Amino acid sequence: MRMYPERVRAKMYRIIDDSEVLLIRKQTRIQLGEGKAVIGIVLMTNPGSFKCGNTEEWQLFQAGEGLNDHYEGENFPDMTMQCVIEVIRKGTSAQGVHRVDKFTSIIFQMLFRVKPRKRSTNTNVLKR
Repeated sequence: MRMYPERVRAKMYRIIDDSEVLLIRKQTRIQLGEGKAVIGIVLMTNPGSFKCGNTEEWQLFQAGEGLNDHYEGENFPDMTMQCVIEVIRKGTSAQGVHRVDKFTSIIFQMLFRVKPRKRSTNTNVLKR
Protein backbone atom coordinates (compact mmCIF):
# COMPACT_ATOMS: atom_id res chain seq x y z
CA MET A 1 0.00 0.00 0.00
CA ARG A 2 1.19 3.50 -0.84
CA MET A 3 2.10 5.92 1.94
CA TYR A 4 0.12 8.60 0.02
CA PRO A 5 -2.77 6.84 -1.76
CA GLU A 6 -4.61 10.15 -2.22
CA ARG A 7 -5.14 11.23 -5.80
CA VAL A 8 -4.40 14.72 -7.11
CA ARG A 9 -6.43 15.97 -10.07
CA ALA A 10 -5.64 19.08 -12.10
CA LYS A 11 -6.55 20.93 -15.25
CA MET A 12 -3.62 22.21 -17.27
CA TYR A 13 -3.72 24.95 -19.88
CA ARG A 14 -1.15 25.26 -22.63
CA ILE A 15 0.15 28.35 -24.40
CA ILE A 16 2.45 27.89 -27.36
CA ASP A 17 4.66 30.92 -28.05
CA ASP A 18 6.99 30.36 -31.02
CA SER A 19 8.98 27.29 -29.93
CA GLU A 20 8.18 27.57 -26.21
CA VAL A 21 5.37 25.56 -24.58
CA LEU A 22 4.03 27.15 -21.38
CA LEU A 23 1.92 25.01 -19.03
CA ILE A 24 -0.36 26.65 -16.49
CA ARG A 25 -1.92 24.46 -13.82
CA LYS A 26 -5.38 25.35 -12.58
CA GLN A 27 -8.18 23.70 -10.65
CA THR A 28 -5.93 21.42 -8.60
CA ARG A 29 -7.77 19.13 -6.18
CA ILE A 30 -6.59 16.61 -3.60
CA GLN A 31 -9.05 13.75 -3.08
CA LEU A 32 -9.10 12.36 0.46
CA GLY A 33 -11.23 9.23 0.77
CA GLU A 34 -14.55 8.85 -0.97
CA GLY A 35 -16.23 12.19 -0.12
CA LYS A 36 -17.11 14.48 -3.04
CA ALA A 37 -17.77 17.74 -1.17
CA VAL A 38 -15.08 20.45 -1.03
CA ILE A 39 -14.04 20.43 2.64
CA GLY A 40 -10.98 22.66 2.50
CA ILE A 41 -8.92 25.14 0.52
CA VAL A 42 -5.12 25.31 0.48
CA LEU A 43 -3.46 28.59 -0.59
CA MET A 44 0.10 28.26 -1.83
CA THR A 45 2.71 30.47 -3.44
CA ASN A 46 4.39 27.55 -5.22
CA PRO A 47 2.29 24.40 -5.53
CA GLY A 48 5.15 22.17 -6.69
CA SER A 49 5.75 20.16 -9.82
CA PHE A 50 2.68 17.94 -10.05
CA LYS A 51 2.20 16.36 -13.46
CA CYS A 52 -0.97 14.80 -14.85
CA GLY A 53 0.41 11.28 -15.27
CA ASN A 54 2.69 9.44 -17.65
CA THR A 55 0.29 8.76 -20.51
CA GLU A 56 1.25 9.27 -24.14
CA GLU A 57 -1.52 11.88 -24.43
CA TRP A 58 0.06 13.88 -21.55
CA GLN A 59 3.53 13.61 -23.10
CA LEU A 60 2.22 14.96 -26.42
CA PHE A 61 0.34 17.80 -24.66
CA GLN A 62 3.52 18.86 -22.84
CA ALA A 63 5.45 18.80 -26.11
CA GLY A 64 2.95 21.19 -27.72
CA GLU A 65 1.41 18.58 -30.00
CA GLY A 66 -2.30 18.07 -30.58
CA LEU A 67 -5.20 20.47 -30.96
CA ASN A 68 -6.45 20.85 -27.38
CA ASP A 69 -5.38 23.86 -25.31
CA HIS A 70 -6.22 22.14 -22.01
CA TYR A 71 -5.70 18.74 -20.42
CA GLU A 72 -7.32 17.18 -17.35
CA GLY A 73 -5.62 14.36 -15.52
CA GLU A 74 -4.81 12.82 -12.19
CA ASN A 75 -1.83 11.23 -10.57
CA PHE A 76 -0.38 10.41 -7.19
CA PRO A 77 0.93 13.42 -5.24
CA ASP A 78 4.37 14.90 -5.84
CA MET A 79 6.59 15.87 -2.87
CA THR A 80 4.88 19.24 -2.36
CA MET A 81 1.39 17.72 -2.37
CA GLN A 82 2.61 15.00 0.02
CA CYS A 83 3.62 17.73 2.51
CA VAL A 84 0.18 19.34 2.12
CA ILE A 85 -1.50 15.97 2.71
CA GLU A 86 0.54 15.48 5.90
CA VAL A 87 -0.73 18.81 7.25
CA ILE A 88 -4.32 17.99 6.26
CA ARG A 89 -4.10 14.55 7.93
CA LYS A 90 -2.90 16.14 11.18
CA GLY A 91 -5.81 18.60 11.13
CA THR A 92 -8.77 16.43 10.14
CA SER A 93 -9.90 12.92 9.33
CA ALA A 94 -12.80 14.18 7.20
CA GLN A 95 -13.10 12.76 3.71
CA GLY A 96 -13.62 14.94 0.67
CA VAL A 97 -11.85 17.32 -1.68
CA HIS A 98 -9.31 20.00 -0.84
CA ARG A 99 -8.92 22.69 -3.48
CA VAL A 100 -5.37 23.95 -4.06
CA ASP A 101 -5.18 27.58 -5.22
CA LYS A 102 -2.01 29.49 -6.10
CA PHE A 103 -1.60 33.12 -5.13
CA THR A 104 -0.34 33.81 -8.65
CA SER A 105 -3.62 32.53 -10.12
CA ILE A 106 -5.66 34.67 -7.74
CA ILE A 107 -3.61 37.79 -8.57
CA PHE A 108 -3.85 37.02 -12.31
CA GLN A 109 -7.64 36.77 -12.07
CA MET A 110 -7.85 40.04 -10.13
CA LEU A 111 -5.66 41.89 -12.65
CA PHE A 112 -7.43 40.66 -15.75
CA ARG A 113 -11.02 40.44 -14.57
CA VAL A 114 -13.24 42.12 -17.12
CA LYS A 115 -15.48 44.76 -15.60
CA PRO A 116 -18.40 46.39 -17.37
CA ARG A 117 -17.55 49.86 -18.55
CA LYS A 118 -19.75 52.88 -18.06
CA ARG A 119 -20.94 54.55 -21.23
CA SER A 120 -19.74 58.05 -21.81
CA THR A 121 -21.38 60.74 -23.88
CA ASN A 122 -17.88 61.94 -24.81
CA THR A 123 -16.59 59.48 -27.45
CA ASN A 124 -12.98 60.62 -26.95
CA VAL A 125 -12.84 59.39 -23.33
CA LEU A 126 -12.45 55.75 -22.41
CA LYS A 127 -13.56 55.00 -18.85
CA ARG A 128 -12.66 51.90 -16.86
